[in-house]
Amino acid sequence: MPKTQDRIFLFADDFHVADACAHQFYTDAIARLQTLEPTVAVAESPSSGNRKLIAPYKTLSFVARANAWPIGTKSVVDLMELEMRINAKCDPSASAIFEPDEYPGLVWLDISSDYSTTIIEPDMIGGPASVNDVMYEMKTIVFPSGAIVVHGSSMEKMEESVKRKLPLIQKCMRDAPTAVENLIAAAATAAPSGSNI
Repeated sequence: MPKTQDRIFLFADDFHVADACAHQFYTDAIARLQTLEPTVAVAESPSSGNRKLIAPYKTLSFVARANAWPIGTKSVVDLMELEMRINAKCDPSASAIFEPDEYPGLVWLDISSDYSTTIIEPDMIGGPASVNDVMYEMKTIVFPSGAIVVHGSSMEKMEESVKRKLPLIQKCMRDAPTAVENLIAAAATAAPSGSNI
């Protein structure tokens, strides 16, 4: 955690565990910082002995991983077709970006329904807020292997988003080329039983 108390990134298989660990980590880190830098906390009033944290603990976002089909399936996602299908829907609340020279996956963005009423506020360290953080409620990355990574502020909305997107992703399934099949087979045999690749 930087001294600015900007962000803590924690990863766990269960988001309740990650949230509890993040809270504990934050509490411990603040206690340590207070021994080194008393200005980390400020008094509520000059005469009050009570002290209040400058940036109280708060979970800002979650990251989750899913698969479009079982791991080891000899299929790939045609990302060019997926991009075309998403953009052809002309849904103003979604857009797709696939730049294979820049990034190996397709980025699927869901624009927040209340974007027009959202007020962009400065972030916790005093700088301007990122428009992307405010504008996009959900960010989904689809990789050719069928791996899906979702980033959002609510696990319930993220799960709902993946369920809604899976049928379209699965429509873009293609048989894997022989070279890719060999890579899948090699990875499956090298991985311990029950692990994810």
